[in-house]
Amino acid sequence: MEDLREFRRIVFFSEQDMSSEYNLRNAERVLKNIKLSQLSDINDYLEIYNIKLYFDNDMFLSSWNEETRSHFRATIKETWEEIVWEFNSINDRNLLLKVSSLDYIYQKSFWELFNNLGLYKNIHKLIFSDVLKENPHQIRIILAYQKIVNQFSHEITIFLKGFSKSAELLLSNYEQDNTSNVPTLYFPKSLSIQDKHEIISEYIKRDSANLNFIRLAERSTSQELKLSNKLKLKAKNRSQEINDQILKEGSPLSFGVQVVISEEQEEPARYDHRANTLNATYGRKTLDSLISDVDLFRVFDMLFHFTDTSGLITLVNKPSEMSVMERLFVKSKNEYSTGIAFEQKDQLSQLQIKMFHHYLTRRNKSIEKVIQSFITEVLNGLFNLEVLQFNFPSMNSSFLEKIRVLAPEFEFLIKQYQAYVDEGEIDFDLLKISSEPLRLSQVSSLNHKKYIYTDNHATLNLIFHFFSDQSSTYYIESINNKYHNLHDLLKNENVTLEMFEGYPRKVVKYLVDEGHLFFNGGGFVKFKDEVFILLMKELHENGVINYWHAPWVVRQKIDEMLKAEMLHSEDTLFSKQEIEYLNFHLNKRQFSNGLDLRNKYLHGTNGSSEQEHEQEYFILLRILVLVLLKIDNDLAISHHNQD
Repeated sequence: MEDLREFRRIVFFSEQDMSSEYNLRNAERVLKNIKLSQLSDINDYLEIYNIKLYFDNDMFLSSWNEETRSHFRATIKETWEEIVWEFNSINDRNLLLKVSSLDYIYQKSFWELFNNLGLYKNIHKLIFSDVLKENPHQIRIILAYQKIVNQFSHEITIFLKGFSKSAELLLSNYEQDNTSNVPTLYFPKSLSIQDKHEIISEYIKRDSANLNFIRLAERSTSQELKLSNKLKLKAKNRSQEINDQILKEGSPLSFGVQVVISEEQEEPARYDHRANTLNATYGRKTLDSLISDVDLFRVFDMLFHFTDTSGLITLVNKPSEMSVMERLFVKSKNEYSTGIAFEQKDQLSQLQIKMFHHYLTRRNKSIEKVIQSFITEVLNGLFNLEVLQFNFPSMNSSFLEKIRVLAPEFEFLIKQYQAYVDEGEIDFDLLKISSEPLRLSQVSSLNHKKYIYTDNHATLNLIFHFFSDQSSTYYIESINNKYHNLHDLLKNENVTLEMFEGYPRKVVKYLVDEGHLFFNGGGFVKFKDEVFILLMKELHENGVINYWHAPWVVRQKIDEMLKAEMLHSEDTLFSKQEIEYLNFHLNKRQFSNGLDLRNKYLHGTNGSSEQEHEQEYFILLRILVLVLLKIDNDLAISHHNQD
């Protein structure tokens, strides 16, 4: 028999894995030459088990006919019986040797069978302790199997209290925003809350502690961990210490933003990237040509692009703008997710508003005055709200005093608009009756069917297959990874079904059968419905569609999909993504890393630095501008629909 190790070891990862074709080709060689009498190494048995997993998931090479498949199935069945016999022979005398000889790629398979075949019942607890002591880094795999954990609860508890990575295991399981294929870990019930606190506290002190996990402890909200405020503060201080050291040494992932007003530039705005720096240059001639305060307010959407042509806030974090590494980066399941694209947009918008503040000051104007004019002339005048009120703090006030005036005025603005949506007018006497805060998610739109989303499993699968860079469907070896999703591949290349291999071919065939793709006269795979694909692309990029900004032909398609329950709509002022963005800035109700600008000034837990107050005042001004742009857009849609 050929040595099974002559070829790269065969591993089953998932049905979607792009290596399945290569693995099955190697499996063919193994199955043609297998001799049970020559199987002796535990890794050889586990390799056969992984081949069995391919067959269990109905995965075969397309070149195998039914006779070949039946023959290989019979071979695997016979070999599986041998594997079960081999595993049942594992006992106290040979367990340590078996575990120590495992190839890294088969450690999961071993403990999976150890759990599923009930072998843990045959092992003495002292022997299992020795296994942990000799193979400490296999504990993450072991913790994924609850039966094993329950059987050796005391031994695992003792081990975890002395293991250097236990804090990372705890924080990863209870706090980290893991992907769906990361298994849940089961910790022994005998590992107490106090034990967990001591493990994490000791970890924070270590020089080798990972900053990502310290930040998870700092922002912990897990009821399973119940970290005290004192321990969170300890983590916060250690996080700052490590972060300062990183900044001192310099980060290879550094990026910057620069905003300039040009005296000579004829264009209104120019953007370019140079050496990881986003440069935004605005022409003074354009700014000087804006005479009225209302025209100056329009700078925020027309020149700074705080909102897009669909009226959606552009500053929100979008998963579609994050790299694969950023999406896999260690972060809390309760924190607002951000990436470099978000950080650059955030920095740019802050510099834009500060630059605009200084520019207006030179013209004896202010952002506050520009905003007030927009409320008076556009919202109250043009759109006939008539009595919408907003009072700015005195310009001579400190930034701390300005924030303490601005924050409640912002909330009152939201309540006024909700009253207008509900009643068609703003009754201030009625508003005074209730002092309960109004959540941003509760603020309604004047327009029915305002935002379009999907949580339909089939629709989400289509978006994944067409647009995700994590889908294997776009991979064609001869095209050499030129594209990052199936949509871009089919849009730019002429490809046939035969050019796809394994799982990608199966998916493309399914998309053809379902009517989303078709074969044209040349046999090339093409999109069946371009409007449908456009909708899927918009949902992938933004997660939402503003229905009333979509062209009529697109709205027709949306209506069809709403009727088929492939999509659903909501009638709110803000989209879900915008609500998350605003909550991230204003409170900590939704996200553990929220800036909490509203509550910390309301409850006096803000910092004492005037520079910090100034920074946060301009953030609040930006939030106010965004909310006014959303109200303006909602009113404009309503008036257009009434015409």
